[in-house]
Amino acid sequence: MVNKDNVLHSRTREEILRILYDGEERSAYRIAKELGIAVATAVDHLQKLVEEGMIVCRNADIGNINRRHYRITEEGKTALLEFTEENLRRLPSQIQEYIKEIISE
Repeated sequence: MVNKDNVLHSRTREEILRILYDGEERSAYRIAKELGIAVATAVDHLQKLVEEGMIVCRNADIGNINRRHYRITEEGKTALLEFTEENLRRLPSQIQEYIKEIISE
């Protein structure tokens, strides 16, 4: 089982999974562009997601250029959904705490 707590604690990795959730393969460059981050940063996060089995990597030769394309796995989809549901369950208590803070000010 994937340890989603270790992987999804990163907002960037969570966003990468959301981008890949549609099942379409994307290059690190395209993912970085969509997130507005450096390609090297995207690659670091992508490698962690590959190591955890949340995404897979495929080498794709495009002309003389060898690019890696990434796709989400079923484990990645499940982990993202569970993580999202868990955060939604916590939302009511977070809203209550926020309201208490506002009232006490």
